[in-house]
Amino acid sequence: MIVYVFLKNLVKIGLFVFFKELHIHGRENIPDRGPFIVAVNHPNTLMDIFLGVISLKQRMGFLAKAPLFHPPLMARFLTYLHAIPVYRQEDAKEGEGKLHNNFSSFRKCLSYLEKKGVIMIFPEGTSFSEMKLREVKTGVARIALEYARRHQFKEGIKILPVAINYSSPTRFRSEVLININQPIETKDYESIYQKSAVKAVKALTRELRIKLEEELIITDDKAQEKLYKSLRTIYQGKEQNNWEDSQKAQGIFRFQQALASSIRKLDKQNPKRYQKLQASVQSYVQKLEQLKLDKELFNATLPKLKNNFWLIVRTVYLLMSFPLCLFGLLTHIIPYWLPGQISPLITNEIEYWASLKLVIGIILFPIFYVIWAFLFHVFIAEHLWQSFLFFLCLPLAGLFTQHYLEQWQALAQLVKLRGVYSSNRKVFEDLRSAKAEILQLLKVEREVV
Repeated sequence: MIVYVFLKNLVKIGLFVFFKELHIHGRENIPDRGPFIVAVNHPNTLMDIFLGVISLKQRMGFLAKAPLFHPPLMARFLTYLHAIPVYRQEDAKEGEGKLHNNFSSFRKCLSYLEKKGVIMIFPEGTSFSEMKLREVKTGVARIALEYARRHQFKEGIKILPVAINYSSPTRFRSEVLININQPIETKDYESIYQKSAVKAVKALTRELRIKLEEELIITDDKAQEKLYKSLRTIYQGKEQNNWEDSQKAQGIFRFQQALASSIRKLDKQNPKRYQKLQASVQSYVQKLEQLKLDKELFNATLPKLKNNFWLIVRTVYLLMSFPLCLFGLLTHIIPYWLPGQISPLITNEIEYWASLKLVIGIILFPIFYVIWAFLFHVFIAEHLWQSFLFFLCLPLAGLFTQHYLEQWQALAQLVKLRGVYSSNRKVFEDLRSAKAEILQLLKVEREVV
């Protein structure tokens, strides 16, 4: 248990460094104790497991694909983490049916729940990086209802729907929002189950899908997803900041959810207007690219265009703190660079890159901290406490360097934007007009939540 807690806290630190914003909403919906099932959508492979684990205080078991258990050492480690192998059709050995293997996984899940355990299951079965919920398999419902049947539905088991929304699944310093919906009570399905177990499984699976979709930002295809991401940056600093919600992160999420919903409705109800919107957004993005303006920073810095005081203060701050940034850069550049180089060598599946970068970074950064502290002790420090203090300063220097680079990028964007504004007012006004036209083409319907 001590090792598990240590690993969980280590992963938690890594996640808060990897993501610029990490919000968990709906923790009040988590049951106080097991047994219960945590059902999570699955767009980002191992990263989904990490985020699921830190979202709940309880220790969780989870299902993992069978090939991960083939190396004996990995099998031991996964077993210690309470992982249960699940066999997909492509994992079944020759002459060994998938159904037989899944029965074994099914029994292990029930046994784990009988011990008042909490188990995390990804009901989609497979992981793909896309903004949609794929087919929800019936496994979660079958396990939950079988557990309830064994207890004559007197001790029903709850299913906790957890929806993970990434702004950019594989990008360092992106945002993620985890929404925990109200749990589903299997006891409510007793009467249906008594008449037909099959109908009960289908009904429970349908409710699980609805509960997950309520907390996800969904697009129908990759074209809509691309359009949504461009529109999200265009609306940045405008509509979403006017959303009346005491919790800003959740308010922004609800607006973005409504934005995606409006895109889907427009595509179905008015294809011509949708195509015009696509063309306008594409033209707007191309103009920004021609001017070498980042579309996210362009919209974020637009309100500060005439704020000379902000520009002066930020410039002085960056100049004065440059030595500290340089120190952090020199001590972190290698462990920061290596995970991005190693991950594609391990797999060409982009869905695994973010989680691999995280795991490799968690290993490499402490190693390099020890190396730098040792070198400092050998060549510079006169006392051991000085080396220890230097070691403690290294992660703080790394966090400051990341903050410095983000502020520098924002300042550079503002300076470039002011240059465009001063030298070519017409180009700037064209961009503003194009943005206004886009906002008119798509009226976001704010959904009641």
